[in-house]
Amino acid sequence: MTVTNTGAVACGAGLGQGSLELAVVSGPDRIWSSDDCAPGGEPGVETLAPGAAEVVGLPWALARSAPGCPTDRAALRAGTYSVTARAGGTTSAPVTFQLR
Repeated sequence: MTVTNTGAVACGAGLGQGSLELAVVSGPDRIWSSDDCAPGGEPGVETLAPGAAEVVGLPWALARSAPGCPTDRAALRAGTYSVTARAGGTTSAPVTFQLR
């Protein structure tokens, strides 16, 4: 995930697990959320200069998840999926991708 300050002044951005989420769906089917197995955490506020970007990695094992992190997680099959990123109260537009 890339968080960018698109404003004209420096700003504080939460870049820790407590502020960020990636979520994957396939149509109406909820597949995975980075918050399922690692909810909460530190907000990790950092100052971003105008136009600055910070890349933050959130790992995913290409398996389903659910709140509470059950251990019987099914691997994904080939198909079309959509991912959105949330940083604080801002959510990205969905990005579609395919697994083959």
